[in-house]
Amino acid sequence: MPITGLFKLQIHLAYQRFNQRITKLIEKVNDVTKKVQSPIPAAKLQKYTTIRAKRHNATRWSSTEDMLNCYEEIKEYVTKLDIRDLTGILPSSGGNKHILT
Repeated sequence: MPITGLFKLQIHLAYQRFNQRITKLIEKVNDVTKKVQSPIPAAKLQKYTTIRAKRHNATRWSSTEDMLNCYEEIKEYVTKLDIRDLTGILPSSGGNKHILT
């Protein structure tokens, strides 16, 4: 059974919407890890865990996955750091659910 042009368009549009949401989530996590890597928040984070925040590196294909895995492990501690700039960029609880699924 051939796939019609309209069906292909619907699949393409659905993929674009999904890709935009994931890209925004990755950008938010990268912004959070960038803030957490600065000296004072990094020192505060070490009070809770030995894990250090990792950021996305465009030249490393696996860096996005590493960053998301690291964020998954430290996200509960990040909210305890009391960093003023994080309030607007932390992924929502719904966004957190999609990080590793």
